Amino acid sequence: FLEVLDVEYSYKIRIKIFPDKDLSFKRLHFHLSQNTLEIENNLSHIIKITQINREEKILEIQSNEKANIDVSYKTFIRVDFVLRVKGDIIVPRTFGIIRHEAR
Repeated sequence: FLEVLDVEYSYKIRIKIFPDKDLSFKRLHFHLSQNTLEIENNLSHIIKITQINREEKILEIQSNEKANIDVSYKTFIRVDFVLRVKGDIIVPRTFGIIRHEAR
């Protein structure tokens, strides 16, 4: 097998948030009330907001910080963000091809 440790990778996430209903995802908390979206990041790394209601909005929220964003909406808002995490990758030999060997 091939093992690679401490690899940083990211994935995109899209969520819908309805007014006066708290939403939690992993260790992120979202709350929408009136014209304010509150995002609390309790993760150990930064999250990057890329869009709110299809409008580009680049905003990074540091670990253990909150952000309040002024928003306008009708029934809900849609938030797109990028979550970057570190992890280990293990590829079994049956799924990967080893092309070179070191001795």
